[in-house]
Amino acid sequence: MPAGSGATTADRPPPVIAIVVALATERACVEDWIGDDCAATLVLEQSGPGPANAAGAARAAVRSGAAALLSFGLAGGLDPGLEPGTVVIPERIILATGGTLKTDSAWRERIAAALGPGLASDRGALLTVDSPLATPARKAAAAEATGAVAVDMESGAIAAVAADAGLPAMAVRVVADGAADSLPPGVERWIDATGRRRAAPIASAALRPSQWSVLARLARRHRVAQRALTRVARQLTSTSFEFAPRP
Repeated sequence: MPAGSGATTADRPPPVIAIVVALATERACVEDWIGDDCAATLVLEQSGPGPANAAGAARAAVRSGAAALLSFGLAGGLDPGLEPGTVVIPERIILATGGTLKTDSAWRERIAAALGPGLASDRGALLTVDSPLATPARKAAAAEATGAVAVDMESGAIAAVAADAGLPAMAVRVVADGAADSLPPGVERWIDATGRRRAAPIASAALRPSQWSVLARLARRHRVAQRALTRVARQLTSTSFEFAPRP
C-alpha cells in the first residue's frame, strides 16, 4: 500500500464476535462447528452460571478486542405457548435490576432469516434473573410482571457490558424447560462455578423416587433443546452468526 494511504474495508481484519456461554454443555454445541474458516472471527467464552460470571467473561472478551457480544445457550420458557426447542432471538433483554436493553436489530433480523422456517423462533423479551425460577408459579409471576417470554441468568449482564463498551449485543437462547415445568429442589447446585456438572447433587436427586417423573420429563425437554441448540450453532457458525460490522 502506498505510504500515507488509508486502509480500505477489505484491508481491515474481520471483527471478532465473542460467544459467551454459561455451561459446558452449551459450549459443546458450538465448538465442534467452529472450523478454520471462522476461527479468526469467533471466540468462545465459557463463563459459568449467573450474571456476575457472565459479566466477567464479557468484560474479558471486550478487553481482548471483541467487536460484538453474543449470549448463547438454553433458557426457561415463561410463555406457555413456547415449546422446548424454540429459539428465542429477543428484541429486548430485561435486566435482573429491572432495566431493559435492546438487542442489535439488524443483527437479529439476519439471524432470524438464516434460521429459516425449520426452527420455531420467537422475538419476545428475554428476562435475566439472579437465580432459577423453579416453579410454574414463579415463572407465571415473572411473565406477568415483565412481559418476557423466556428467562436465563446471563444475557442481561452480557448485554449490559456490551452497552457500556458501545458494542452491539445479541442473544440466541433455546427453550429447555417450559412454563409449566418445575425444576428439582437445589437444581442450582447441579452446576459448579465454571459451568460444569457436579455429579454428587445430580446423583442425590436421582435417588429420590419422588423426583423421578420430574427428572425424566426435564431430560426429554433438554434433549430436544440441545438438539435445537446444536442445529442453530451448525447453521450460524460458518457465517460468524450473521454478524456484520457497522459502517
